[in-house]
Amino acid sequence: MMRMFYYEKLYSVITVERIGHGIQHSISGKQPLLMDMSTLCLHADKLMRKVLVILLGLISFSYCVGSVPAGLDYWIDHLKSLPLFVDKPVTALGVAENHLYIAAGEDLFVMLLDGTALEKVTPKIRKTAGDQVTDIFVDATTRTLWLGLNGSLNSARGYSYAFAATQVTSKSLNKKIMLYEKLVKNAPQHSSISALDFDAQRAVVGFVKGNVYCYSFKKKNYRLIYKPTNPYSWPVSAVLAKDAVFVAVPGDGLIIFDEKSKRVTRLYDKSPVTHIQTLATDKQNLYIGYPRGVVKIKLRDLLQRGSNQ
Repeated sequence: MMRMFYYEKLYSVITVERIGHGIQHSISGKQPLLMDMSTLCLHADKLMRKVLVILLGLISFSYCVGSVPAGLDYWIDHLKSLPLFVDKPVTALGVAENHLYIAAGEDLFVMLLDGTALEKVTPKIRKTAGDQVTDIFVDATTRTLWLGLNGSLNSARGYSYAFAATQVTSKSLNKKIMLYEKLVKNAPQHSSISALDFDAQRAVVGFVKGNVYCYSFKKKNYRLIYKPTNPYSWPVSAVLAKDAVFVAVPGDGLIIFDEKSKRVTRLYDKSPVTHIQTLATDKQNLYIGYPRGVVKIKLRDLLQRGSNQ
């Protein structure tokens, strides 16, 4: 549900050198000019460096796009319905009562959970041109919607579900910010939190360039549930469901932790355009925001898939 802080992108630069075309012989019956061994070794060294740079570039590229071999289980292949929202990269999602709130960069939309009655509500929120809506935090107790701008939860602004002019309390937001600070202080690794969701008993926590953990408020300890495949694929969104945890790790895919069986299931990203950016859930469905829009998958189908592996 939450997606915070920043992204880093790895770029590969390949330098190409032009290598000469060998020895030129003299004409008119004269002896050919000889190339000494130092010159020959220099050309060989340049060639080896060129091959090495190209190989390193290919390795770096594979890390960036998160490529995976064919024949694997992809999360997008589990879709059984048409997308709810298309053609816009989605940056944050939130579910409140029977509505789905969708942040797409500078814009905010709201629709019914069945995919109907889509409305653009950007004019109703307080922000300046260029501000990106990057976080949606729903406080069901006070029926308040908190919108974080430009990756900062500290500057989030509160609204009623219908964006009516009303007074909102920041108590729940302050509680979440204090929880961030507590979890970072006691974290098993020194890093910022990049994904978080919690209820009264537990929290799921993901770290920048780090791992995914479950945290027990009663036991006050962390439990490792997933380690990303490389440092540039870290968790960006996480949600709790009944007896299950769902985590988005771009490049790795959708990570499912069944709390009853303690089984971890990974459904792969099919390509960079299917890298999951944000998650939200209700009692029956998981909503997935990615560069091409929003889709939903039934929770029982995902959990059943994990139990069959």
